[in-house]
Amino acid sequence: MEARFALLEKTFDGVGWRTREFLAAARTARDFALDTYDQIHMPNWTDDRVILLGDAAWCASPLSGLGTALGLSGAAALADAFGDGSGLGDDRVRAQLLAEYERRMRPRVTAAQKLIPGRVDMVAPKTRFGIRFNALVMRIVQWPILLPLMAKVAGDSGHLTEPSREAVASKR
Repeated sequence: MEARFALLEKTFDGVGWRTREFLAAARTARDFALDTYDQIHMPNWTDDRVILLGDAAWCASPLSGLGTALGLSGAAALADAFGDGSGLGDDRVRAQLLAEYERRMRPRVTAAQKLIPGRVDMVAPKTRFGIRFNALVMRIVQWPILLPLMAKVAGDSGHLTEPSREAVASKR
């Protein structure tokens, strides 16, 4: 834990404001946590009867904003692949069903793991100017006139969703 505090103190040395106070409070907090923004990239999400789902399989990163959506989509894809479960007792059939689950989810997960360019810097600007600029940009990108441009920028990042089952069913 000492290495984590040393990293924080080195990173925030000379920042000013109430930084020293916050760092001192962190040292005495019973629930202090420091983590990283990581992604999980696995070649397979299944191995015989073991199935990984959600963040255990593909953690896209807290910065993607898609953890819950991917977890729910993965659960739906797995349920769809298994259907009524009648083939699960046959090793060969089960392997095919699990391959279908991965085939369906892999493109969406891969897209979600491609963070929007500059996403890390947007979340954690390092300077006073960066913080103010970030706040301004966050306001501007919400302007309705810019929505088509934002959709184009985010289009390959997994933020575009496929229609819900209910929407597909209602068109039949």
